[in-house]
Amino acid sequence: NIKANLIKRDEEKVIRKQDVEAREAILELDKQLAEKEEQQKREISNIKSREEAETLKVAEEERLKSETARIATEEKVKVAEENMQRQIIVAEKNKQRTNAVETERVEKDRMLELTERERVVTLAQIEKEKVVEVEKKNIQDVIRDRVVLEKGVVEEQENMKDIEAFKTA
Repeated sequence: NIKANLIKRDEEKVIRKQDVEAREAILELDKQLAEKEEQQKREISNIKSREEAETLKVAEEERLKSETARIATEEKVKVAEENMQRQIIVAEKNKQRTNAVETERVEKDRMLELTERERVVTLAQIEKEKVVEVEKKNIQDVIRDRVVLEKGVVEEQENMKDIEAFKTA
């Protein structure tokens, strides 16, 4: 029965260990899948952005050709083109300002996340230190109790020696 029980317990250990290893492998595969999916999404987004930029670039180039042809034939169109160029510059500066604001917002969010992470780590360290202090106090209490007990034993031994000495006397 003892051997059968030991064999059964060993089997349970092996099965439990295999379950844990299988679960870890599944979780790792899920993690890899999620990473690949996110990477694929980023690549698709980048390709779309490049294509849209290229389409806009081609459209702008065609428009510029049209404007250049009209500038050559008509002075009013030249003034309008200069105004349009100024508007493009203003729009570009607005875009740069918008990009700067967005970059600043992202940086601020990142700093907030970093600060929050540091706060959580600090709180965890404080909690850990509290637990360590409690354990130190418990150890000191046990040591103090042991010293009191040993002191009592020593006093008892001294009393026994005194009784023996008294008896001998």
